[in-house]
Amino acid sequence: MVLNSVMSRLRPARRSVGIWLFSATLAFVMLHPMFFPNEGRQPSCDATLMAWNIWYSTECVLDFHSPLHTDLWLWPDGTSLGRHMLAPGFFPIGMAAKLVMGNSILYPFYAHRAAIFGSFVLLFALMYILLRRLSCLPVPAAIVSCAFSYSDFFMGHAHYINFLAMFLFPLAALLLLRFCQTPSFWPMFLLAITIAGSVYFTEMGAFGVVALVLLLAILLATQRGREEVWRILSATRFWWWMVSAATAVIIAAPFLWAYAHVREVSLYESSRELSASITGLFIPHRLFNPLIADFIRSVSGLEYDGTLLCVWLGIVIPSLAAVSPLVLAKSIHMRLLWPLLTVAVIFLILSLGPDLTAGEMTYPDVLPYYSLSNIPPFASFRAPGRLVSVALFLMAIPAGLSLSRLSTRGRTGRGILAVCCGLVALESYVPDSHVARSELSGWSLRNVFATPSRDFVELVSTRCQPGACATLPPSFYDTAGVFAQLIHHQPVFAGCWMSRWSERQQDAYIQFHETYWYACHQQDPAMLAVHLKERGVKNVLLTKTDKLSDEFVSDLSDMINVIDAREYYTSEFEPFVHAIPQH
Repeated sequence: MVLNSVMSRLRPARRSVGIWLFSATLAFVMLHPMFFPNEGRQPSCDATLMAWNIWYSTECVLDFHSPLHTDLWLWPDGTSLGRHMLAPGFFPIGMAAKLVMGNSILYPFYAHRAAIFGSFVLLFALMYILLRRLSCLPVPAAIVSCAFSYSDFFMGHAHYINFLAMFLFPLAALLLLRFCQTPSFWPMFLLAITIAGSVYFTEMGAFGVVALVLLLAILLATQRGREEVWRILSATRFWWWMVSAATAVIIAAPFLWAYAHVREVSLYESSRELSASITGLFIPHRLFNPLIADFIRSVSGLEYDGTLLCVWLGIVIPSLAAVSPLVLAKSIHMRLLWPLLTVAVIFLILSLGPDLTAGEMTYPDVLPYYSLSNIPPFASFRAPGRLVSVALFLMAIPAGLSLSRLSTRGRTGRGILAVCCGLVALESYVPDSHVARSELSGWSLRNVFATPSRDFVELVSTRCQPGACATLPPSFYDTAGVFAQLIHHQPVFAGCWMSRWSERQQDAYIQFHETYWYACHQQDPAMLAVHLKERGVKNVLLTKTDKLSDEFVSDLSDMINVIDAREYYTSEFEPFVHAIPQH
């Protein structure tokens, strides 16, 4: 009898362990190229930046100073990282990688992969647990969780830890569900910590708050919703709210302070280019999902070849969400269903950006995003198309509930499960050449998570002297310099994404650009060396360029320390695409 009691208590624990093991196995299968990367290459532009984010956050925490400002970019003045996609919340993974690898120079690259793997495990497992808590059956919950976690958006943004941190969405939803079902202090307190802490993981947390406010507004618009909200509020205590709110403010205050004191830069024009399109929401780009894209084109003649943002919603989640009002017509979940679908549609509209595109016609500044573009958090968000991820999360809940109900219909239900499972497999299928935005250069997932060659690491680490480093040819978004900085740890003359350049810094760098090109034209390395020395630059990282002759480089090396890495670069550095070839 005692044994039966013990075993009954262990069953939930065994099921929980099984969920996490299944999630980890699934992540390994889906992301296996990441674990066997090509060597002798620079990771993709954004993957390099994400590795830098983990490295810098880890080193700052270990040195007991804030990672929200850096002197390593835009040297000598430095810059604020308050509006940079820093994601410092991942620093524990960086610390663990540094410890396990014995302080290896390459630990940031492995920490980046570990963060990605862990995020995908959390995405699936937490989404599955959320659906199960909402009374979904195991198999339907697993199918929808897989469709969400390995959707076109997340697989296309596999190297962006700030977007993979959307595992905080199902976590926050679980805490909110627990609080609403049985109001108590700890779920409220943990929810406040999760929401406040999200600012250190992902900018999408701000849009999660927007979605929560919209859901609350819709609930308050109905009599039944107001009664439910009052039931929950009346069961709380005033001190719960005070302690939770105070804790949230304390946690988020450093970030909000840094954010508020960063110079505002208009990202409105970027929002036009990085918006979703109506066609792209329902038809995948052939580069990202060739099987389904080719099938749709063969059947209907329709295809999507627009922006390379991964905004395709897939087939399973939107289809199940669309039929959920019919399938769940008499369910107790109906009171939750319409608010979720309504807010999902709102975010899909916002993802289209400020302009309405219909065929070859574009109607500028007619969509709601235009009116919100000067209001936080929209004012600092340059890619409206990525709001698709919020809509996808909101639709996944009614989709899971709908599939769970359909699966109970005997043989028909089992057939629906089989079809959905097959469709999810097709949706999540990623050829080895699949990488968001990098496919145009023929890159593969193995190259995105590549590791630099030992020769390159030895060259940079031994040749670089203490002091600032400038990259030739120069670029405002110096990913080549940031990549090398992960090895030499010296300041760089330029910056990277979302760096806020002051006018003085912009003028100085423009002068550097002009001096470089004029020196190349005149074949006068002394002019360039003098210019760099006047600005305190001690090192020059030389990437592949046809502008500099061997004689020019030799003469320049006599005047300033040159790290000649030209043989490691395949082409002249571009601001967004740049690689180191295999040896």
